[in-house]
Amino acid sequence: MALWQSRASPTLTPYLKLTSERASLQASERASRRDNMKKELIKFVIDHLKTFKSYPLEFEYKNKVYDYKTIMKTINNRKQQASRRDNMKKTYQFDVPCVYYYEIDADTEEQARKILLDKGGLDIDGDLCLDEDNYKRAELVGVLQPQASEQKR
Repeated sequence: MALWQSRASPTLTPYLKLTSERASLQASERASRRDNMKKELIKFVIDHLKTFKSYPLEFEYKNKVYDYKTIMKTINNRKQQASRRDNMKKTYQFDVPCVYYYEIDADTEEQARKILLDKGGLDIDGDLCLDEDNYKRAELVGVLQPQASEQKR
């Protein structure tokens, strides 16, 4: 076996495992702190906008000062993330029962039905009759998943 192919000794393996676990824990703690900073920043910016009607030039968090450029970059990233989340929403399709009311002038009922079949919805307009209860009786007929192209954004 060549030198570069040497394996870790059995005594080193637990140490390497602990080191990798510690590294992943530290990474998740950093991400959590970064998220907390971003939440505080957004809250601060909203308060500043309400009070002064302008974006702040600086933001101090845990003895570190963030400049205007960093503030705007963070806000824009948050907006993009929210937009991506909105694009990931499913589309729910419902059938809502309703009634169309038509008044047709004709000599007989048969003639009126023929006019309704031939021209209903095209040449003659009906009135939509819809109660609030109709929405309560809506039937779910389909669920569309987000498009793959929308998920990649």
